[in-house]
Amino acid sequence: MKIRSIFFHLLLACLPVIIVAGCRKMEGDNTAEEKRQGQPLPVKGSQLTLVFVGDIMQQEDQIKSAMRDSDRFDYSGVFDLVKPEISGADLAVANLETTFGGKPYVGFPRFSSPDEWMDAIKDCGFDIVTTSNNHTMDTGLEGALRTLDIIDKAQLLRLGSYRNSEEREQNYPLLVEKNGIKLCLLNFCYGTNDIEGHEIKKTVKYTKHVPPPLVVNFIDTAVIAKDLEKAKAMKPDVIIALPHTGFEYETIQSQLQEDMAQWLFDKGVDHVLFCHPHVVQPLEVRTFNGGRHLVAFSLGNFISAQTPSPTNGGIIVKLTLEKTESGTKMVDCSYDLTWLSRPFLSGKNVFTIYPENYPTDQLNYLEKERRDLIFGNLHKLMEKHNKGFENGRMKKNNN
Repeated sequence: MKIRSIFFHLLLACLPVIIVAGCRKMEGDNTAEEKRQGQPLPVKGSQLTLVFVGDIMQQEDQIKSAMRDSDRFDYSGVFDLVKPEISGADLAVANLETTFGGKPYVGFPRFSSPDEWMDAIKDCGFDIVTTSNNHTMDTGLEGALRTLDIIDKAQLLRLGSYRNSEEREQNYPLLVEKNGIKLCLLNFCYGTNDIEGHEIKKTVKYTKHVPPPLVVNFIDTAVIAKDLEKAKAMKPDVIIALPHTGFEYETIQSQLQEDMAQWLFDKGVDHVLFCHPHVVQPLEVRTFNGGRHLVAFSLGNFISAQTPSPTNGGIIVKLTLEKTESGTKMVDCSYDLTWLSRPFLSGKNVFTIYPENYPTDQLNYLEKERRDLIFGNLHKLMEKHNKGFENGRMKKNNN
């Protein structure tokens, strides 16, 4: 009893110290909170980084450069220099503008790539590919279906075309959750090139008819509006639209793109990134509904063998989302320029994508000349027409 009494009195003596210490800790916590200047607290796992690139193509010269024999293709080196940025993102998204229709492997105008090309895309770190574009039907129904098989075999997520209406109903819009943030993605195009199955249509430039049971998402505002209602019912934190439209090789967006972006924003889309023109077009950050929203009018080519200089430039757009108690917002957005060196420039039997920060002393004279031309033109375009960006990064005040 004596020992218990001593312990009890010691506890009473220490109690004020414990209380003071606890109060100091609380005061310290309040001070740290005050430093946030009233900003909502982020929740655990609240940030998500996304990267988006433009068109991944595969043309005749690319196929030849990768050929080791009639049944083996090697794409080593193509993505090596941009792989860290792609694979370092939480999610990486690209427009797949080719099919995997099997032999014969051909380029423009009806693309069919070796299966090893998908292996290279996966190895680079891409997670999601869009499949609704004007080349979706290049190898007919069988090729379009085989393309979906190859993507699924590589365990990449996809959106834009589906084996049948049931598959579309179950998987579209694409819902992805990572780091505690839910994304809904949509993809649709203006039409497919003049082919239905194996029938080549000579009378029209493109068509919106595909052979059943295949389903391809087209630009139809009534359908897209329904898809957006379905997307909202999924309770995502962010909705992103990836349209495939615009005028090819034009470096400034069309009124059609402007109108579509605004329509999508009005319907509840948070960010819009276009593909199709094969050249880079401006980016804008727009402020409304208490947040900032990205529209990229064309990401350009990520890789192709097109010859005009502007088609060998592209951008990697990086978007950072943060989820707080008050919602999920874009807290940062930046882009990095890329350019493509071809075998006739490098003297090597490989197409290579170079980021802008790659040391120029590793390039030969022809490569430096082409690099400077492409990046010079891209910088002029962006400085003149971008809105809400400065030196490749979103302005914090967005003025």
